Amino acid sequence: MLKAYKLELRGILQFLVLSDAKSLYLATFTKKQITIQPFNQQSKKMKKILLSSLALLMVLCSFGQIIKCKAYRSSYTVLNETTAQWSEWREWKDCDILTEIDLNANQIRIFSEVNQRYDIMEYDGSSIDAEGDEVFEWYCRNEEGLACSIRLINSQSTEISSIYVDFANCRYVYLVYLFE
Repeated sequence: MLKAYKLELRGILQFLVLSDAKSLYLATFTKKQITIQPFNQQSKKMKKILLSSLALLMVLCSFGQIIKCKAYRSSYTVLNETTAQWSEWREWKDCDILTEIDLNANQIRIFSEVNQRYDIMEYDGSSIDAEGDEVFEWYCRNEEGLACSIRLINSQSTEISSIYVDFANCRYVYLVYLFE
């Protein structure tokens, strides 16, 4: 029995296919070609990242497209408009904040002292950053119409998840754990 998991990154459709023999294949579909190739068995780290990403994607699908997180620490930085330099991140502050990424309603909600609601305008997909972390990114607008990007980052090295809310002149970060 074959199992296939759909991945889409910047317009390139990919399926990670797991066969009965536990062999992995990567099928890539572009506008011009289709390629199927064995997944590099020597890259154990990449295999671990992809399988953990697939597990997260399956969790997202099975829970009605709502991701619930609990933030336990937060910080922020602001842009000095005169020097165009970001300030140092402020000292971490303990918190207890519920966060929901509701893909059914196309909204991200952060229930802090002042509730924040962001309407999702576009999903940029998931990617692996330079540190090997899984990054999910959404482009949003807050209730005042200000544009921002929101990233959910699952660190492979520290096993800590974080949510970044990036505006043009300030950035917020929340260390979170995902509800199961």
